[in-house]
Amino acid sequence: MRVATSHGEVFANFLRHEQSKQVPTLCLLPGGPGFSHRYLKDELLPLKSSCNLLFFDPIGTGISDPGDQAHWTVDESAIEVLDVLDHFKLDHVYFLAHSAGTLTLRTLLAKAPKRVRGSLYSSPAIAQVLPGIAEILRTRGDEQAADIAKRLWKYGDFDCVADYFEHVFEHYETVPLPDSFVQRIEFNLDKFIALFPALMDDSEHTPLFRPGIPGALLLGKEDPLAPPIAVQEALGAQLKDVRVHCFEKSGHNMYLSETDAAVLAVKEFIEDCEAEYALKNKSDT
Repeated sequence: MRVATSHGEVFANFLRHEQSKQVPTLCLLPGGPGFSHRYLKDELLPLKSSCNLLFFDPIGTGISDPGDQAHWTVDESAIEVLDVLDHFKLDHVYFLAHSAGTLTLRTLLAKAPKRVRGSLYSSPAIAQVLPGIAEILRTRGDEQAADIAKRLWKYGDFDCVADYFEHVFEHYETVPLPDSFVQRIEFNLDKFIALFPALMDDSEHTPLFRPGIPGALLLGKEDPLAPPIAVQEALGAQLKDVRVHCFEKSGHNMYLSETDAAVLAVKEFIEDCEAEYALKNKSDT
């Protein structure tokens, strides 16, 4: 359905559990920046057995309105999410940010923490870690992919994006990309370019996690874009009380390479958080 936001209409798909008022809601924040939600939707659908699912295409992606490029900012992306939550009368939800969806969730935690019931980051895009992909690819023996990755992530050379998708993208994963997955990829390069400075701003110190709000970090052991050791070193003390999962056979998208295990990790995180919230509410009364 179409949902009005501050800067245009977005396409949103709210999949309600049969007991929708008694179960929590999980909202996906897709990566890119510039991807629609479709590349992850099929893999996450099994979660509908335990919670409501909210998928939507951010402004400028998928079949949502293109909007004004002047509003393609991180702050406006967070406001857009809040507009969607308001439309569905959702006050307090879990967010699953994949890759560059990190920008939006981090901003939501800063601007509207009371709307966040739990924060899950899958393969988070972190500015000080991203340039390292070139060296990782080089150690794996692919000089061409390493050079292309260096042009993009170190020098911001957008002329190499076509080559990047042809020669580097496949290195993100540990499994061949199925045609059914590739056909679901919808990407807006202009939005990627618009948000690239925010993605690479390593002076941004807004934390990924907030005390008092449950958090989880999901990483793929073979991910060149968010290598587990580098990500955990970058986050440091932020990881106190955060649940960390490392998927041994995964690259950047564990929902593609280890679907069942990744979905189960999300499901168990939400269930455990709900049990803790119930216990706290009981003790408060």
